[in-house]
Amino acid sequence: MRISSLLNFEPFSSPISP
Repeated sequence: MRISSLLNFEPFSSPISP
């Protein structure tokens, strides 16, 4: 699984999201 997919799936869980 790509990190991009994970961020796209859970943007609220990504620490890099604004």
